[in-house]
Amino acid sequence: MDHVAALDALESDDLTAVRRALDVARLACERRHQVLADVERALPTVPDDRPLDRETERRIAGLHDDIRAVRAGVGSLHGATHAALEQLRGRPGLVAWEALRQRLEERAARLEAEAAEVWPRRFRYTGPRHAAFVDGRYLRQGEVVELTRTQYAAWRDRFVPEEEQSAVAVE
Repeated sequence: MDHVAALDALESDDLTAVRRALDVARLACERRHQVLADVERALPTVPDDRPLDRETERRIAGLHDDIRAVRAGVGSLHGATHAALEQLRGRPGLVAWEALRQRLEERAARLEAEAAEVWPRRFRYTGPRHAAFVDGRYLRQGEVVELTRTQYAAWRDRFVPEEEQSAVAVE
């Protein structure tokens, strides 16, 4: 699974697909963190009191470019100084994968919360008269009915959860 397929999982209602994409994103982040650590270890330690020769300056600058590339994504034309960047060439960087990982974690948490909800649930009708037909009759404002998750998703602009309506009335 690549970055695009993992992005597609954000639109999915399938918790298994979202978790699979989340695992891919975590592995991609971990791999980029490893490459980043390898490149940072390759940076030479230079004493502050000594001037650098041109070759060392070029090497340090190239490694700093590699660090930026790991974070932003290694482009096809990037002249990598460190060999570990070759496997990341043309792929999204650490920043993109971390953002995707976070969004997938949020999506998985929402899907898990939805799965834990008990349906059908009671809702109070707040829409216009004769605009909702439930259980063989038209509803009037204030009537309480049980709706399935699918019904509520389709009519959420016309119903409020019964407990939410009670909390508003108390305030």
